Amino acid sequence: MKAKEYMQQAFFLDKRINSLVRQVNNLWDQATNITQLLSDMPRNPSGETSKLENRVVDICDLTDEIRKQTDKLKDLRKEMMGVVMKVPDPEYQLILQERYFEMLTWEDIACDINRSVRSAQLMHGKALEAVQEILDKK
Repeated sequence: MKAKEYMQQAFFLDKRINSLVRQVNNLWDQATNITQLLSDMPRNPSGETSKLENRVVDICDLTDEIRKQTDKLKDLRKEMMGVVMKVPDPEYQLILQERYFEMLTWEDIACDINRSVRSAQLMHGKALEAVQEILDKK
């Protein structure tokens, strides 16, 4: 795996978790808008479950998936931080942390390291080369 792909894993996993959270919120909205028709007529016990019940089951399933993905993200970030800490240059470490853990823009990173945006991007490329060397040794 290339260094950039390795470092972007957490970003995409975080985006996936956020998407799942939005889906849960949408299901909750749908569940709270469902009204039950009350009737004194007997119901078929083998009939389909209610829409509300279906939504609650979907919410539980998605919540479990969010929990699994969140645990995976936590473990991945811990592993990635271990790799970043092996990069010999502390300035490269900072660039990697700010870009891939804090998701900062190039402008913010450049400001933090007191360099131009282009210089920060070039340093980022060198930092990724250092990460690639570490990954190749694994």
